[in-house]
Amino acid sequence: MPSPKDVLVHHIGEPRKLTCYADILTYYRALAEASPRVKVVPVGRSNEGRELVVVFVGSEESIGHRRLVLPLRHRHAGMIRERLCNVE
Repeated sequence: MPSPKDVLVHHIGEPRKLTCYADILTYYRALAEASPRVKVVPVGRSNEGRELVVVFVGSEESIGHRRLVLPLRHRHAGMIRERLCNVE
């Protein structure tokens, strides 16, 4: 498994180094490529146009039978459930 330093070339939390959201997504995707136990699923875009993802980490079996629990009043709950259920 790659460490954050392997992918981002610095430690997360290193003094005077900010890790931006795009870099975090790059790291999540590197983990997903390295292991069947990590899956990155896009679920939409933020108001600023940034990709929003859900990252599943678990056994291959549990990821295959993933179930996301969101509060019923979450304003995007239906859209997120729909997108997650339609992803292979």
